[in-house]
Amino acid sequence: MLRAARDPSRPYLLILDEMNLAHVERYLADVLSGIESRAEVLPNLTLKDGSWLPDAVMPRIALPRNLFIVGTVNVDETTYLFSPKVLDRANTIEFRVASSAFPDDPTSARKPDTCAPGAKAFVDGLLAIAIDEYPSGGHRDDATDAAS
Repeated sequence: MLRAARDPSRPYLLILDEMNLAHVERYLADVLSGIESRAEVLPNLTLKDGSWLPDAVMPRIALPRNLFIVGTVNVDETTYLFSPKVLDRANTIEFRVASSAFPDDPTSARKPDTCAPGAKAFVDGLLAIAIDEYPSGGHRDDATDAAS
């Protein structure tokens, strides 16, 4: 997260596996607040002499706009459901896979291949959309002028 904040010209991806083994609101509370308010919620730490210490001038920073958080969720009797607060700040994609889609012999399953990096124009466009304060295509002043 800090690397993304210090390198705003590149997109960063944070992947969290099995997010709902615990209540998301408990371990991502500051992140959820930061997404909504754009407040400075991320501890701004620097490695000094083998210890992570908060920056004396800026102890907290806002979540970087070039950071994409992706998580997996398994739904069964051992997991927690997401609250409306979490779902309001998420884009969900549900995959339903039939048991027949899996090989009978698990050792014959093929491991995923490494994917090639996205085309530079696509990655740059995705980053531009992510960091645009007004992604609808207009700007606040334009919208305000039109409403007057």
